[in-house]
Amino acid sequence: MKQLDGFPTSYWRTSIEASTYPKLETNLTSDVVVIGAGIAGLVTAVQLIERGYDVTLIEADRIASGTTGYTTAKVSSQHGLIYDELIQTFGEEKARLYHEANEEAIRFLRDQTTRLAIDCELEEQDAYLYVASSGPKHKQLIKEADAYNRLGINGGDATDEVRGKLPYPVEQALVIRNQAQFHPVKYLLGLARYFTEQGGKLYEQTRAMSVESKRMPTVLLESGQRVEAKKIIVATHFPFNDFKGLYFSKLEVHRSYIVSGVVDDTFPDGMFMSADQPSRSLRHTQTADGKRLGLFGGENHLSGHQTNTQANYQALAHFAESEFHVAQIDQFWSAQDLISLDKVPYIGQMTSDDPNILICQVGDDERNCGRSAFVRFIDRDAEPLPGIV
Repeated sequence: MKQLDGFPTSYWRTSIEASTYPKLETNLTSDVVVIGAGIAGLVTAVQLIERGYDVTLIEADRIASGTTGYTTAKVSSQHGLIYDELIQTFGEEKARLYHEANEEAIRFLRDQTTRLAIDCELEEQDAYLYVASSGPKHKQLIKEADAYNRLGINGGDATDEVRGKLPYPVEQALVIRNQAQFHPVKYLLGLARYFTEQGGKLYEQTRAMSVESKRMPTVLLESGQRVEAKKIIVATHFPFNDFKGLYFSKLEVHRSYIVSGVVDDTFPDGMFMSADQPSRSLRHTQTADGKRLGLFGGENHLSGHQTNTQANYQALAHFAESEFHVAQIDQFWSAQDLISLDKVPYIGQMTSDDPNILICQVGDDERNCGRSAFVRFIDRDAEPLPGIV
């Protein structure tokens, strides 16, 4: 495989025309302001507009210009070796709730895309977690298999199945059935169209600089304008207004990498993730001209701990070439993934003393979309947001 060169670009963002919503150039008042037009922000904004609120959504760049536009775009409740750890940390009941919330999110996505007629290449796939050799991660996978059984997860051991799908050795594998994959940018653009059709106000190239919450919650913009609201929801990748919540001390920042290239029809269906090192994530999508495109992710590391990022792309390119006969890497990109201390997303009041500033920090590539990112500020059967008349 030749040396990769050029600037990283995401297939999700280059395979569809970018959005062109206006910049906010006046002061504004709204029931709710949502900051950030990624998956958390747009899904939240749509749910609120459907419940009759006056909603303003602002984005510093363009829709899906952050983490959502640079993921592997799996819609899954399988998040690595998570369920045994959740049982140990929170107990079996809450671990089961975590799984059920993620499964509900997948159903929500299916129902929503059908109801709103959003064509985002959503298709059902099984999700596989595997280890290639025996060792500490294999022992953890055995415990994870027991956790699947205790929680009643739809899946379990899939070792023989995965050995028949992947071209390299697999020691043991687990599966969760009936998961999904999609085109995240097409999904968000569909939500944005619906949101604005329902009367929502959406502004791009509108950067929030700070948040005030004294007499009236207010977002101060880089341009000097102000947006006042009864509630402010911060759905940015990292809470930019982290003045009291100290979230910088509660989030571990990882960087992950993806390369893509055309694969043949022998490339397996399913979404695959390795639990051991080097980390590997596999899935495919169909391009507009009918080709099967393989997405090869991995080489995760703590941000700032490696400087030669090109070597990580090159390692994935070599993996794609040697194991799946990829002749050419079409694109490569990376994402910053924020991992909370207890592996559960931060969603709700940003601080205990201010009910008007809410946060939705969910950004982890392998957990994106298929968890409570389909946002738990409001339950579809719950009461409206408190404090909004």
